[in-house]
Amino acid sequence: MTSGPLDGVTVVEFAGIGPAPFVAMLLADMGARVIRIDRVGGPSADYTPNPVLERSRESIAVNLKDDDGKAVVAAIIARADVVVEGFRPGVMERLGLGPAELLSVNTRLVYARITGWGQTGPLAGEVGHDITYTAITGALHSFGEADRPPVAPLNLVGDFGGAALHGAFGIACALLAAERSGVGQVVDANVVDGTNSLMALVHGLRAMDKWRDDRETNLLDGAAPYYRTYRCSDDRFVAVGCIERRFFAELLDVMELDPTLIDAHGNRGMWSSTTEILRARFAERTRDEWAAAATGRDACLAPVLDLAEAAGYPHAQARQNYLPIDGFDADHQQPRPAPRFSETPTAEPRPAPTPGASHPRRARVRRGNHQPTDHATQRGNARRGSNMTGTRLEGKVVIVTGGASGLGRASCEQFASEGAGVVVADLDAAAASALANELPGSAIGVEADVTDPASMDAMAAASLDAFGRIDGLFANAGIPGEGAAHDVGLDSWLRVIDINLNGVFYSVRSVLPAMMEQKAGSLILQSS
Repeated sequence: MTSGPLDGVTVVEFAGIGPAPFVAMLLADMGARVIRIDRVGGPSADYTPNPVLERSRESIAVNLKDDDGKAVVAAIIARADVVVEGFRPGVMERLGLGPAELLSVNTRLVYARITGWGQTGPLAGEVGHDITYTAITGALHSFGEADRPPVAPLNLVGDFGGAALHGAFGIACALLAAERSGVGQVVDANVVDGTNSLMALVHGLRAMDKWRDDRETNLLDGAAPYYRTYRCSDDRFVAVGCIERRFFAELLDVMELDPTLIDAHGNRGMWSSTTEILRARFAERTRDEWAAAATGRDACLAPVLDLAEAAGYPHAQARQNYLPIDGFDADHQQPRPAPRFSETPTAEPRPAPTPGASHPRRARVRRGNHQPTDHATQRGNARRGSNMTGTRLEGKVVIVTGGASGLGRASCEQFASEGAGVVVADLDAAAASALANELPGSAIGVEADVTDPASMDAMAAASLDAFGRIDGLFANAGIPGEGAAHDVGLDSWLRVIDINLNGVFYSVRSVLPAMMEQKAGSLILQSS
């Protein structure tokens, strides 16, 4: 079972604030491996660590102003699928890590730029935040009461809805395009463009003369008596959303009001007076009394909950919408990843990392799995009687000792056919490299003497350098005894022991540190 629909996708995130961290969180929630590049020496004073927004990442600390640091990051990105950065235009180019440089090395790379103003235009290089970006879209103007200043809807509309969700959607689209064509691209996702997109319904209504620019004069902005919030007797609130006429009739029945008030539905001339009637009636009972009265009725009424109440609400409890936050008490929870998938369910989020907690070597990655379809190769494989690479082991890396011949070769071919990255480890370096070149997908050949601990350590290091992880060891290297037991000389017997027994020990010892850091791994000890 995978850990989400993006299992096998590798994302490199440049640490920052604004919408970009939310993009990375969404991708990590969906199973992508996200490696965050943090500053050496800790974050800036403007940055506030967030145990929810930064969940399910790895973090390495790199000095991007240092040539060695840039080389480390460039090497990681060369084998990644996605870059997410949220700096002002030109910053990444000045670091030598812009899309032109990186796409020339990794042609399938999806380079996502998540900003406020966008990459072009007279404001592209200006500072700003959610509220200033949404201010020029008309969206901010639309929130609030008619005789009060506009009210910022948190940063949900601009940063998260406008830039981040459009950014994540753009990344998913670009990954699909890269899988088909083999060509990556730049995704310019920003608050202004995305918020404009979110306002599509309003622009359509306005074009049909069904939306006014003045606040609190429209169906969805609090003017309609059947689509707004009301204060109750306990100074808490209920929300009603009876866009359909029949639901408003049901609400009036629940409230025991004059059924002829249904005529206010769609009649702006009655909105103000009807609102006052509903306001007075709601003030006669508590919020929860009204919620109970509407339960089981098609009245489109719900209690307005605060954040603490939301986590304990029966519907949220039934769907397990909230999960514990590592290191925090039960009064503070985090939302479960969304959306939900029937065939590729997502895993529960991992704790947010300490900045710089991972070593850069462990962050190195295998070449991305989203390769374009090569129909010529497909036809060639069909003629050879083999199948195209499967996906059951996609994103996994397996080392096979004694991998260049016999059972080892067959095992390498099988692992590769299931989508794994394969390390063909064999005493015959030329044969190992030759097989690696024949295998579908990603594979390397490594010279490996299982009787030499240093050679085994070099094998593990080569695997990490190429792929960034080790998920399995198939310890296949071994030799049989020469003849019957009474005919085997002592030297021959000691060689059997050295290869078949000590070789297994040295092989396992070399890969265990990586597996322990990953908290996962499989050992198949064939030769013992």
